[in-house]
Amino acid sequence: MSTEEPKVYVTQEQPRISYEMAEDYGEVIFVSLHDLPTVSSSLRAKKAIADIKENMKHYRPGIDFILPSGSPLNIASVMMIAGRMGDVHNILKWDNRMQRYSKVRLEVTGNGK
Repeated sequence: MSTEEPKVYVTQEQPRISYEMAEDYGEVIFVSLHDLPTVSSSLRAKKAIADIKENMKHYRPGIDFILPSGSPLNIASVMMIAGRMGDVHNILKWDNRMQRYSKVRLEVTGNGK
């Protein structure tokens, strides 16, 4: 088991959002900055996916956190990549009522059959 502190992988940095409270859960790492292009053959889309994979290469399923932020395409891409890395994921969900993050542990096992 790793003794290194958890990290928080933010799916897309948003300029108007403060991620300061996420630092309570670990070092914040921004996975992407721009929206993914909607045309999959786009060179920008391929570069963006490659950048996301590179930025997530040290992600540890079940230890680190994913903080969904920004474009649904970016969130989906990060979750798909994380899903290939393991079956258990810690998600930080913003709770508007409590004005804080809530930890959610997702466990997805099996092959869907």
